[in-house]
Amino acid sequence: MDSVTFSAFSGSNVGHWVDARLSTDPQPGSEAVGPQSDVAHDLLAHLAKRMMEMNQEKQEHVEAFWLDLEGVTDAETLDALRSKGKWESSLWKAEACRSFVNQV
Repeated sequence: MDSVTFSAFSGSNVGHWVDARLSTDPQPGSEAVGPQSDVAHDLLAHLAKRMMEMNQEKQEHVEAFWLDLEGVTDAETLDALRSKGKWESSLWKAEACRSFVNQV
């Protein structure tokens, strides 16, 4: 997932929605009647929790990847791959991975 600058976020629909709930001066035509920081807080807490869950899922997938790779490649190649990371050029060296990566 790509990150965005604060100014890009502030200009987004979500940024405007959060700003309207934090504003003490409601804008004409705004649905916000005053500060609703609890609503913005709940949203941000939910997003933070979801990000932590997604990070945990990612870690589980990474560990499963290395476990699967360990089962289909020799120890020397696995050690070389682990020390260099999961770059395509490194993974290409393991024959079992070639159908999943491009030769670099």
